[in-house]
Amino acid sequence: MSIPVDQYFTVDPSSEFKSKAHGILFSQELFFYVADTGELRVRAFNGLIAYAIAQNVIWASALTAANRVDLWYATSGGAIFYIPYFHFGSGTLAKVPIGISAALTFDVFYCLNSTPPVYCMVTDNGIVHTLYVADDPAFSSIRATKQIYSNAQDTSRFVTRPRIAMHPQDTTRMTVHCQTILLSNGQSSTGFYVVKVPTIS
Repeated sequence: MSIPVDQYFTVDPSSEFKSKAHGILFSQELFFYVADTGELRVRAFNGLIAYAIAQNVIWASALTAANRVDLWYATSGGAIFYIPYFHFGSGTLAKVPIGISAALTFDVFYCLNSTPPVYCMVTDNGIVHTLYVADDPAFSSIRATKQIYSNAQDTSRFVTRPRIAMHPQDTTRMTVHCQTILLSNGQSSTGFYVVKVPTIS
């Protein structure tokens, strides 16, 4: 389906969403979102039915993987869970607490071209951004943890909602895209900073 430019698409008429993520499962595009009720839901792009995945959720992130979608979500208590999402629809999901907590927002990226290939997660607890590097999507084998930004560095602005990406031709440096809010007038803009990912080449 080709998405036309300059048209608004309603995702769920009864709710707004706090966070959203996208994944492809067996050629089907899925839209994961956190409704204003705190419910994590999934819906096929061309479908009308949304399925509930979890409750008390504040943020979500997803990556397409072989035969599954890797899905992470943070609860209102700040704990982050991982779900290997294999089947679209209702059913029992195997959620795994990953041991990383105190996250208001976060993002995950798979560094396919690094040596070794690793999963990276950046969390934002409202004060600092922390980068976690792991061998697996459940972050059960964390290779490194590094504080990469602190809002205490510049008290005139608040840097939040980090999103991470690595250029396909790069293997060690990651770009962190952020929202920046000037505290003097509330003006919002976007920006980025670059960090070196530890333990990879």
